[in-house]
Amino acid sequence: VLASGSFPIQFSWLLLFTIVLSIAGFFPFYFYLSAVKKGHLSVVAPIAKSAVIITVLLSLLFLNERLNTAQAVLICFVILGVMLLSMNLRALMAMRLKMHDGVLPALAASLMWGIMYVAWKFPVTAYGPWFSAFMIETGVVATALVLMRKEDIAVLRTIDGKLFGIILGG
Repeated sequence: VLASGSFPIQFSWLLLFTIVLSIAGFFPFYFYLSAVKKGHLSVVAPIAKSAVIITVLLSLLFLNERLNTAQAVLICFVILGVMLLSMNLRALMAMRLKMHDGVLPALAASLMWGIMYVAWKFPVTAYGPWFSAFMIETGVVATALVLMRKEDIAVLRTIDGKLFGIILGG
């Protein structure tokens, strides 16, 4: 197919949307890793991964999906759990509203992932999971490489050397 000069997927607005999604897919990862750097992993990881809440709400609003009563109650428990995880309970008992370090970038990652999960429905439906996964992951890596700073590249070189030493048994 490629030898004949034709590309198997024709250009369309959906393909452009998929490319934009693949580039935007970098940002939830960036905010999540920022949260991990600032806060306790046991707090920020569940919050960032609570994108299911955003995904469910957006799929109800935009994809006309429905929840049964049990599902709705369980989503409420997830919301309550995220709220309790994000708050510093000692400060809350003293009537001071204070969040743990790293919670805000974790919430940003959660919001972005929730939006992305709903948006991915369209390319996956049109192109299938393999091509969509390839596009999304390629875009995330390409965006990361473009946005890297010199300090990040220096850290990668250090890690790279150590990693290859470990792999080679050194």
